[in-house]
Amino acid sequence: MKFGIIKMLAFVVVLVILTPSVVLAQTDEASEEGLQVQILAKWTLEGTLDLALRVDGDYSGLIASMEFSSAEVGEWFTSESQVFGSGSSSVPLAVKARKLSTSGVEVALLVGGWLDLLPEARYVSHRGRSNLWYVSSALNTKYFGSECANGVAVPNPGENFQLIRDCIALLRYMPYFVGEIASPLNWSENLSIYEWEGILVSPVEIDGISVNRVTGLILPNRGLSGRPYLWGRSRSSTDDWYYTESRYIFVQDHDDLRYLKEVNLENNELRGYVDLIFRSLPYLEKLDISGNNLVWAIPATVVNLASLRELDISGNSFSGSIPDSLGYLEHLRLLKIHDPGLTDGDNVELGGCIPQSLNRSTLTIVTEKLTFCGETNSYTGYELDCRNGTAVTDPVDYEALVEDCVTLLESRDILVGQGGTALNWSPEINISNWEGVSLQSESIFSYSAGYYAYYEGELSLLRVAGLDLEGHGLRGRIPTQLSRLVPLLDLNLSDNRLSGEIPTELGNLSSLTHLRVNGNDLSGAIPAELGKLGSLRTLLLGANALSGELPDSLTELRNLEYFNISGNRLSGCVPISLVYGRIATIGELPLCTAS
Repeated sequence: MKFGIIKMLAFVVVLVILTPSVVLAQTDEASEEGLQVQILAKWTLEGTLDLALRVDGDYSGLIASMEFSSAEVGEWFTSESQVFGSGSSSVPLAVKARKLSTSGVEVALLVGGWLDLLPEARYVSHRGRSNLWYVSSALNTKYFGSECANGVAVPNPGENFQLIRDCIALLRYMPYFVGEIASPLNWSENLSIYEWEGILVSPVEIDGISVNRVTGLILPNRGLSGRPYLWGRSRSSTDDWYYTESRYIFVQDHDDLRYLKEVNLENNELRGYVDLIFRSLPYLEKLDISGNNLVWAIPATVVNLASLRELDISGNSFSGSIPDSLGYLEHLRLLKIHDPGLTDGDNVELGGCIPQSLNRSTLTIVTEKLTFCGETNSYTGYELDCRNGTAVTDPVDYEALVEDCVTLLESRDILVGQGGTALNWSPEINISNWEGVSLQSESIFSYSAGYYAYYEGELSLLRVAGLDLEGHGLRGRIPTQLSRLVPLLDLNLSDNRLSGEIPTELGNLSSLTHLRVNGNDLSGAIPAELGKLGSLRTLLLGANALSGELPDSLTELRNLEYFNISGNRLSGCVPISLVYGRIATIGELPLCTAS
């Protein structure tokens, strides 16, 4: 194995001499919660990978350095162990790393001799990001000193470290999930998890390694009266975000019980909403939550259940409509929305229509009142135009693009105005050929009920990503409808004759990175809502007739690189933070002085 062994040994010797083993003080109260550990990885200019740890928020110092160029694909490099914590709570920790390809490295944490893989923590070599730390999601060493590691609940804990995670999750969430029932479940650290009621354990393959995980939760007719909060942990900013190059980057942590394949909770008394169930169960094939007291809308995050074959939600109190994202579950064979045997209380507030993306011969849908969208000629106006098969090819498969098409058609005449140059936006022309319109495929990334969700796998979701109409001769105004193009990255309406005010609704374009409306006849104040555009890098408002003072909210645009407000009728002063470190043109406005 070519890891630069001589150099590594020399490095470890120097490390031991200059940096003795780190011991972090810890109170007895903190020890009960375990140590929060994150792996830090940093590419150097020489192409090596430096490895360190953050333990309970404290930087450990450099642990080791991996020679990436000479490493062989698939072979593990292991650092020397260091002891963290104090007294009975002390834990030896080490870092392992292996080369996955010519550009990727996978890291893992070695806790007391037990390996806990982190499949999300892959770091890609990129020269432009040298000397910047990349931080993994957090692990808690409580997993390795808990009741589930007593040798009874999880036999051979050293070989079943992944099952310890599931064991702890089940015991931790049981009181919230079960509620008050006459006959308690037998889940206990004094009984093998293989004998727990309703729990199925079987081997699964993770990165070529066969490990035992909980794969089934079968508890029908059990009187469960809690809330379905079993899947997923509450997130904290310290665990899920890291800071680099003035950008916050989300890191998806490793969810408990993610290898469940079957969940049957029918005919219980579970209450509340179900968004957490859909957060990250990519291997779930059967889900039956029928006959409970579950409420609210069926979340779009159902798309996370990429392997789902059977879904039964009947006999609940869901409201809203069937989400389009259900159509992306290509393996779905049975969808039971209503139970024909029930006369009342069966999702009576669930309305709308069934998306056409679910209208396929391989899928059986059981429903009492819902029909497929379009069967009663429910489409009118621009929506009917956008579904003609020309403006949007395969409108059933590209529902979101149909919505964008409608938005642009509604905006067309407002933008052009009286005497303006016409746009070729027409239902008789494919949207990909519309002037100034650029499309982009994106991965599903939804936000529902306060929780982030992600789609594991490839999914083409075509959306309008750019609108570039610079110098097109437009004489209208900026339509508020454009705020519905949520995935929009670039909006360029500069050098036209647009008038009126900048719509406050543009603050809803959360993905927008470039906003250019300079060189028009825009008037009124700069909307404070623009300060919500956290991804914005370019903001060009110059050469208009804007008035008033700059809103304080603009100082929240942390990623802003180019800023121009010159040639307006603005008053007041410009905060120094708005121009410092940026290419800024502010005209005659003075900089604000400290009071």
